[in-house]
Amino acid sequence: MNQPALDTPTSRPRRPWPWTLAGFAAGAALTAAVFALARAPADAGAADARAAVATPDAQERFVPPLDRQADTGTLPIAVAQVPFRSDTFHIALASGDEAGHELEQKLRAAAGTALGYSWSVSGIDNPEEFYVDLHGHAPPAPGYREDSFRQGGGLADSGSFVVPFDGIHGWLFKNDSAGPAVVTLQVSGFYTPVPAEELAAIEASIEALAAQ
Repeated sequence: MNQPALDTPTSRPRRPWPWTLAGFAAGAALTAAVFALARAPADAGAADARAAVATPDAQERFVPPLDRQADTGTLPIAVAQVPFRSDTFHIALASGDEAGHELEQKLRAAAGTALGYSWSVSGIDNPEEFYVDLHGHAPPAPGYREDSFRQGGGLADSGSFVVPFDGIHGWLFKNDSAGPAVVTLQVSGFYTPVPAEELAAIEASIEALAAQ
């Protein structure tokens, strides 16, 4: 059955809906505004709580689980007390017959932490004219100890080692060639560099302790 055209006399005027689309939208907006006002204090409190969680103190960011031993009876994880860092040191050495032809670069590190390193020397062609000693020593005190981990000649070396005891650890570089040389040393791990002034004071204490 065909519906009559809207402009025919038989058409009835359309009864308006009590809620038009515009009315529905206005009602929804009003309802949302009411709920927003009612929840404003709670949302503000939640936002403050989220902000507090997002910026915790550095010591509260990780809750350590129970340490578990490996089958060997040792812990496979050594927790560091200092942040991880990487440094590149450029160490200038005088010629072998001058003062300053041997220098040290030392790092303070705790037992059980790991250090990775890589060094190379420029200005020298003969590897037998350069000497390096990777070693460590405990703080000067009765029962003082000093151990060498790797020593010999060469023009470059890379590796890693686990610090065996608390103290300062690092490299003695010695140039025996007729000209100056520069060592480029890269280190990564959990440590703090030892300034030259502090290292000199430590070495003086060690010498005084050895003389007793």
